[in-house]
Amino acid sequence: MGETVEARSLAVIAEVHDRGAEPAGDSVDVVPSDSRAGEAQTEAEPDAAQPEAQPDGAEPGEAQTEARPDAQPEPQPEAQTDDWLTIDQPPVSDSDEQAGPSQPTSTELPAKSGAGKRIVFDESAQRVWLVTADDRVVRTYLVSGAKDEDLLKPGSYHVYSKSRDAISYNLKETMNYMVRFTAGENAAIGFHDLPAYHDGALAQSRDELGTPLSAGCVRQWVADARALWEFAPVDTLVVVIP
Repeated sequence: MGETVEARSLAVIAEVHDRGAEPAGDSVDVVPSDSRAGEAQTEAEPDAAQPEAQPDGAEPGEAQTEARPDAQPEPQPEAQTDDWLTIDQPPVSDSDEQAGPSQPTSTELPAKSGAGKRIVFDESAQRVWLVTADDRVVRTYLVSGAKDEDLLKPGSYHVYSKSRDAISYNLKETMNYMVRFTAGENAAIGFHDLPAYHDGALAQSRDELGTPLSAGCVRQWVADARALWEFAPVDTLVVVIP
């Protein structure tokens, strides 16, 4: 009898102990340790966006624009001119240095030399000017005109014919960039480069430009002859002054 009471007492104590281990009240879901109770679980968001680095001198909050070099005014299209004709032009003083005391060395456009787009040839100075319609000189240089000054009379002429290649009336010399504007006793008179003999030798040197040496035409250094050829279409005015 005593053993039964004692055994039952031990059973009751064990049952009470087991019940004390159970949590009181209703069971709840386990909330993850990284969430606060009662708040909806959301995906982790990255750190708040940081403001973009401002360039030196920029105020925070200012709108960012693409970095640009110092602003330069956009180039404006240039008006069509004959400025390119000065390419390959030797310095004006290059041939003028060869001139003697009696030879004019002024490169200034002579007065009373016409108006509008024109070629001006000064026989006494042995110099040519290429002048645009707005009376601007784009090129001037020494030449060699006729030894006989009576072959070409002062006055106004017009280009009437052009040939890329030509030959002298006596068939001894060839020349380039022939621009004819009048006629002489034996052949046309025009502008061209220094004539060359059949062996390739030039009829005169570049240093001799500025001295009348031709049989009637106006001799030019090749770069100048090419410039005049491009400058003067047929009908271009040619003004010859004494």
